[in-house]
Amino acid sequence: GFANFRMIFDVWNMQDILRVSVKNSFMYFAINLFVTVPLTLLFAYYIFKKYRYSGFFKVMLFLPSIISAMVLVVFYSFWADVAYIELMEKLYSVEVEGLLSNSDTRNGATIFFNIYISFSSMILVYVNAMTQISVSCLEAADIDGASELRKFCSIVVPSIWGTLVSFVLIAIAGFATNQANIFSLYGEKGYGNGLSTLGYYLFELVNSSNYGGTTMFPYAAALGIFFTAIIATITLFARWALNKFGPSEY
Repeated sequence: GFANFRMIFDVWNMQDILRVSVKNSFMYFAINLFVTVPLTLLFAYYIFKKYRYSGFFKVMLFLPSIISAMVLVVFYSFWADVAYIELMEKLYSVEVEGLLSNSDTRNGATIFFNIYISFSSMILVYVNAMTQISVSCLEAADIDGASELRKFCSIVVPSIWGTLVSFVLIAIAGFATNQANIFSLYGEKGYGNGLSTLGYYLFELVNSSNYGGTTMFPYAAALGIFFTAIIATITLFARWALNKFGPSEY
């Protein structure tokens, strides 16, 4: 009943973990929107134009789509916590902690991993969308002496605006479900050490099933409904605003 919804505010006042989870979810959303999306667009354009080493970047950035996510997690964990330590000892003769083990670096290492694995599917879709752009438009821009930046901003981005809007809306809609691969990288150790996101927090509520002898399913369900109502409203408003103030034709 409504007691489960009241419990949301009680837990918010009693437990730092919920506030930290919401804060981290905002952080990952902002990184996705203002870092991952622009970088993905630039790399996709670089690959689309077939500049030097574009084939290398295509393979490296598509790897997360080809290789199992858990294989990438194992490889990245080994590199960050084993190979990094041995490399620093050999090069600088200093003893250091692993990037994922060190409390000062684990947040940055986790963010880097999430940015990398987000590239694959987005770049694939962006490159495919760019191939639909009329070649005559780009050739006309070349004849007029337009710079690459001008072509990118005035032709490419407006032409793929619909695809860009889709990814932005997906990022907003996934605010409460994004686990940021915390469980894959840290297991249950990711809970309560400042890394938890809202999606991971909900996962742990269901995974543990009991807290102090009381089942957490009703509370988790209420929390999910609560954030769904907020995020659905924001998503619909963002869709209206992006279509309203974006390019009129794309």
